[in-house]
Amino acid sequence: MSELVTILCPRWCIEDHAGEPPESVIHMSHTQQVPLISVARVSASHRQAESTGADELRAVECEITLYRLASSSDEWVYLGWGSPEEPGTGMEISRESAERLVQKLTAFIKKVGE
Repeated sequence: MSELVTILCPRWCIEDHAGEPPESVIHMSHTQQVPLISVARVSASHRQAESTGADELRAVECEITLYRLASSSDEWVYLGWGSPEEPGTGMEISRESAERLVQKLTAFIKKVGE
C-alpha cells in the first residue's frame, strides 16, 4: 500500500505536485521575462575581415525564475537569456545573492548616472 504524502508548497509555487515522489519535487515560481538589448563585441581583426565597424546589438529575453528543491530550504534564482537564433545561457544564484545584486546594480547605475 502506498502512502499519500502531502507536500506543502511555498506561496509562490505554481506547480501541481500531485503524484510526484517527494524526493523529486521542485517548487517553481512563474517566470518573469525581461526584454534586454545586449551587444556582441566585434574584434578589430574581424571588423577588417568583414568590412564592418559596428558591434552587433541583439534583442534577448532574460528569464527570471525562483525555485527550491522540496528537500531543501535554500531558494535559488535562475537568470537566463538567449535568442531564438542562439541557445541561452544563464546562472543560478541564491535568493540572497539576487537581492544583493539588485541593490548593488541599482546603486551603481544611480552613481554613474550622476
